[in-house]
Amino acid sequence: MSKIILFLFLGVIISFVISCSPKEIKSTQTQLPQAIGEPEVVPFQEIELHEDWILGDSFDYSKYKGIFHNEKEFKDVWTHIVNAWKELGYSNDKAKNNPVMPVIDFNKYSVIWYANRGSGASFVTINEILDFKDVVQVNITLVHSDYLTRVLNLWTIPKTEKSVNFAEETEYNFI
Repeated sequence: MSKIILFLFLGVIISFVISCSPKEIKSTQTQLPQAIGEPEVVPFQEIELHEDWILGDSFDYSKYKGIFHNEKEFKDVWTHIVNAWKELGYSNDKAKNNPVMPVIDFNKYSVIWYANRGSGASFVTINEILDFKDVVQVNITLVHSDYLTRVLNLWTIPKTEKSVNFAEETEYNFI
């Protein structure tokens, strides 16, 4: 009887150690339109925003990723960008750095966007963007860690009117 209890106890301990490993990878896919045909790799460029600029409390995270085809779509989300220091009530020099909307030529580019907090991610990285017959597929890695951020990630791609599909790989990296 005591051997059975010992084995059960060891099983619980081993399960706990495995579940607490510092890095766990899980893949999930969010499919919108079906990707049809042979894909072409799409070049992309990150739009770097100031590290103090975040999505404010007014942003509705029920939609937290997508593609901007025009300036109006971009402005609808950009209006929620705030200076983190100012939102916290600081009046120091960092709080005076007001967000400035990047200039995008929407005749040449579309913008892929992803708000970290919508998926609970700390960081988001694009691995590859593929152009299929009916949809653009964005392969991304979401890194979940000990803290949550309200970053708006932006990447330009050549102009398209297609919808976007995100294929998400998730990494858990808790200390």
